[in-house]
Amino acid sequence: MINDFASLSSAVANWLARADLAAVIPDLIQLAEIRIFDTDPDEPLRVRYMHTTVTGTASSGAIPLPDDYLEMLSLTVNGGGRGSTLDPETSDALANADIGVPRRYVIVGNQIRIVGQDQDPAYRLIYYARPPSLQTAGQNWLILKAPNVYLYATLLEAAPYLKNDARIAVWGEGFKQATRGLKIADDRARFGPGLRMKPAVPNAP
Repeated sequence: MINDFASLSSAVANWLARADLAAVIPDLIQLAEIRIFDTDPDEPLRVRYMHTTVTGTASSGAIPLPDDYLEMLSLTVNGGGRGSTLDPETSDALANADIGVPRRYVIVGNQIRIVGQDQDPAYRLIYYARPPSLQTAGQNWLILKAPNVYLYATLLEAAPYLKNDARIAVWGEGFKQATRGLKIADDRARFGPGLRMKPAVPNAP
């Protein structure tokens, strides 16, 4: 059963039929995590298990990005006695902003800057968070929910290292199917099976 870093490492060695990769497999798992959450050419993984909410108070219109931040879902600030959900903007907006009711934000470096706001409003940030590194944590939600994603991603990273280009397509397709299956299951859990279209009725008015 694959359910943590140690069992994944053993499974990778078994699938590759290589007992001499103990020192390399942790690096391959790290590269697999980068592929899964950052650089997958189709689409980095984004599912509800990654939703995280933090609250706080801005400092001179600035909000620090969390260390595990991957992608924005929503940013709401309280101003004038009500909450406002802000829209993203390019960095040019900061130079041309007038002080007033905040409506936009810009991400600069490791900060979120509220455009047109130099006060200290309370905020609620909802974002996609990177799971803790499997090597550091030993276990995370992804290895428990979809160990096949981790396995195929790691095998895919192993193929170039082992100069086994013929397996890149095989492991790549396995990884694609694993992530697609997780995303479909996530959509079904969140939204249900979706609306079914009614069959067409001939000559209906």
